[in-house]
Amino acid sequence: AALAAETIRGVNTIVWQNEAGALQLWELSVGWSHQNSRGDFAIGSAAFNAVEASFGMDFDGDGKVAPATTVIEGRGDTTLEYDGEGNLRANGILITSDGGPVNYDTLRSWGWTARAAEPVGGVNTIVWQNGAGTLHFWRLSADWVHESSEGDFLPGSPQYDTAEAIFGVDIDGDGRITIESAGSWTLWYDQSGNLQANHQLVTSFGAPVNYDLYRSWGWEALAAEILPEVGRTIVWRNLETGGIQYWRLGLAWVHTFSEGDDRPGSPGYNQAERDFQTDIDRNGIVGESFGGDPVGIESRGSVVFMRDGSGNLLANGTLVQSSNRPVSYFTFLSWGWTAVAADVVGGVNTIAWRNAAGELHLWELSSTWVHMQSRGNYAPGTPEFETARQALQLDI
Repeated sequence: AALAAETIRGVNTIVWQNEAGALQLWELSVGWSHQNSRGDFAIGSAAFNAVEASFGMDFDGDGKVAPATTVIEGRGDTTLEYDGEGNLRANGILITSDGGPVNYDTLRSWGWTARAAEPVGGVNTIVWQNGAGTLHFWRLSADWVHESSEGDFLPGSPQYDTAEAIFGVDIDGDGRITIESAGSWTLWYDQSGNLQANHQLVTSFGAPVNYDLYRSWGWEALAAEILPEVGRTIVWRNLETGGIQYWRLGLAWVHTFSEGDDRPGSPGYNQAERDFQTDIDRNGIVGESFGGDPVGIESRGSVVFMRDGSGNLLANGTLVQSSNRPVSYFTFLSWGWTAVAADVVGGVNTIAWRNAAGELHLWELSSTWVHMQSRGNYAPGTPEFETARQALQLDI
């Protein structure tokens, strides 16, 4: 049945609904002649809700019109947007803090703009920017509940460039997204996704090399440099295996051939980090990746706490996870937090983190060591600090 007609973004549109409740759209000429049909949008889908928002009508009979959403950023795995009430959402999930929604407009009125959201090191993360360009990070649970915050990173700092690369956002507004700039050549891509080394377009088979396209094929460009003997080189990482491959290029940054498959922990991998002055595995150390034996962190209580050869945390041999991803010891170390102990406290699996100020932050995890919630920034000398220290048998 035909339900409504409206001009949507300059196009005359009629919405139809079938017996199952799904919606279809007709797009028509200025004289209302049928031109095109699209959609079979099921009740509850994002597309169905978008049609409700566009027409301002309740098509599923739930007594409300789905709020329209505005996308802030959606380049990577997570789409950050705000709904008609200004509340932030990540892949459609409402973002909350202190028990309530996080409102985009309210935070903007306080001087902070949400720029992007992505899982970073296994932890859902939002990057905020203030009027001076300074960046600040929120760490959130798997359900996008705000748990902790950190950083006031200025433009030009390593953390600033890293944020552009991780989130795929032109944070400083210079028209490019910097991937790496440690050496004499800066690797970046423009708003179309085309790779450039300094200001020279990277090409292969006569066409520009598109960062987003290659990433969809499972490869991530990491750094560019002119190396002794081999010349112009771009290093790529396989997103599935973590191994790296090298592109050799001609004078005009034209791809000529590829070679290599160096895995984390191998001499070739570590040498690549040194050659490109880039922390390829993001473990906080340039020139030292981890592919060998696990390293112990603490084992005073009932839990043996370790990091594996890739830097991922293990509790009694079980991989520690957050947001369906392994938790990297070195990623958190680069954010200023060191994992110091794990044990069962009051029947709950618990991990303690400590920052440079000596404060303790506690994670509570499921029986399979999946991060559930966080609490506290307990300063030394406080009752909470002492309680945590004794419960986890911390020698601090």
